[in-house]
Amino acid sequence: SIGASVVDGPLQNALCFLDCDCSGNFDETEPNSRTNAIGGCDLSFSGECGGAAGCDVVLYAVTDGTTLDNQTGAVLDGLILSAPCPAGVCEGVVLSPLTTLMVALNTTSDEIATLVGIDPGVDLTTLNPFAGNLTPEQEAIASAVSLTNNQLSAVVLGLAAATQGVGVQGSDAVTDSFQALAQVLQDNGGDTDLENATDLMACLLYTSDAADEED
Repeated sequence: SIGASVVDGPLQNALCFLDCDCSGNFDETEPNSRTNAIGGCDLSFSGECGGAAGCDVVLYAVTDGTTLDNQTGAVLDGLILSAPCPAGVCEGVVLSPLTTLMVALNTTSDEIATLVGIDPGVDLTTLNPFAGNLTPEQEAIASAVSLTNNQLSAVVLGLAAATQGVGVQGSDAVTDSFQALAQVLQDNGGDTDLENATDLMACLLYTSDAADEED
């Protein structure tokens, strides 16, 4: 079995699954479970979960109307998070908005940390900001990671709502919004303000372009 965690705050009752066929979509034959009150999930399976040729297996988590953010106590619906499994090892991986940017750009934890202004020495795939065993140094970084995750999810859900308003399906809108945000962060070389109207408009334009290409 594989143990993983899903956070924006700790997300309870999110659907967590290992995408064995690398389709980006949930298949009921794939290892899956709902997260517990601290965002943990246990993916039990027998045999192998191997990706298609040339494809790296990714962990996903999907929130719905039953998912609670136990940091805020609010329902968090419609978020799709993902995380790579470093060197093919998924045990202990933390899924978050930040790791979803890693998957969107197919890049490293260090690059994403640099782009959002977090210490690049932190491993975003394993640092759980809500773990109870953090060192004082990790706690300082965890605070920045948690705040950034909150900002990213708010931006993505806002972008997704805007594109859904023009007919883009929910899951596609969220995926496209993460991709657009990742692209703007990369284009700006880390000089992106998630509360700046110009930067947000750039994200929206990328999202709209992606929707047009899908049509």
